[in-house]
Amino acid sequence: MSKNIFWNPKLVEHEIMGKAMDRLVEVGEAMAVEVKKNTPEGSTSRPMYKTGPYKNKYWTARDAGALKKSVRTTRRPEAGAGNANWKSRNVWVMVGTTKAYYSKIIEFGVNSNKYKGFFRKAINRSRKKARNILTGK
Repeated sequence: MSKNIFWNPKLVEHEIMGKAMDRLVEVGEAMAVEVKKNTPEGSTSRPMYKTGPYKNKYWTARDAGALKKSVRTTRRPEAGAGNANWKSRNVWVMVGTTKAYYSKIIEFGVNSNKYKGFFRKAINRSRKKARNILTGK
């Protein structure tokens, strides 16, 4: 005689997606570590103005090491009901802030600056480790 089994697919999906997101966050953190290792630090912190209306303020927001400090892993929060499923499943490795705005300039290069490619190279190098984390090896 067969027995009826009642289960709630939403609960199962919630548990599976929770574990999958934990692994994705772990992958993002591993990639962020690799990116941080390869992020250029710069060698110059700009001096402060000594006189005038900008006294004791830096003449530019650039500071040595600011780009390296800005590397972070971010998980996008859930949005409205219509988009909650796909938006909540994003984990991003990000570089740059309003003060360390030059990450794209270093990554892609501009007229006078040569291409450095620190971010994409680090992400590509960490793919094997990401695959191992996702598969549970």
